[in-house]
Amino acid sequence: MLLIFIAAFWSVFTSVPEFKDMSDQFYLGVENPISIRLNQCEAEDIQIKVSEGSLHKRSDSTYIYMGHQAIEELKIKLYYKKILCAVKVVSVTNIPAPAVAFSNESDGMIRIADLNSSVTLGFKYDANYPDQLKSDIVSFQVSIQNKSGMQLYFAPIKGNKLDDLAISKLKQAGVGSIINISNIVSQNQRSGLARNGINHQVVVGQ
Repeated sequence: MLLIFIAAFWSVFTSVPEFKDMSDQFYLGVENPISIRLNQCEAEDIQIKVSEGSLHKRSDSTYIYMGHQAIEELKIKLYYKKILCAVKVVSVTNIPAPAVAFSNESDGMIRIADLNSSVTLGFKYDANYPDQLKSDIVSFQVSIQNKSGMQLYFAPIKGNKLDDLAISKLKQAGVGSIINISNIVSQNQRSGLARNGINHQVVVGQ
């Protein structure tokens, strides 16, 4: 019935606004943008309504949604001249915690041949994770154990790369040695420096 109604609406107006490049996933606690393609329609005749949460208009073509609770199906309705012309359904959830991994790591393992000074440690984010919340690692603690569990190296690292001594210790320990990462400090433009409670373990493979 809704599709029939919208089809009838299109027959009345030659040009209508539409949603533009919107994600299917919104997050709690952050600003979620809703972009509109005006298609030469008057902005004052455009209205957006949501089934939960609050909306704030940033410009003629941009609105911000702030969720109050997790919801599986949030309906975002776009009106033109008080007539419904589009409906977008998204889910609203808590922001997932990012994972940590080395740049050439795979399934918790890194090949001994790939251990070099170009390897970086970084966060792995969900595809829809807000860009403004993404962070860079500025320091971390590394502990290296051989395959028998003996600790060979323990040191703070400035930046997001293993230092030459750590790489040397790993190559000496060989296949089966373990890299333990902790005390990660990250930085982003919104919140500055932050200490993360994420610990990460990587096994050195063949």
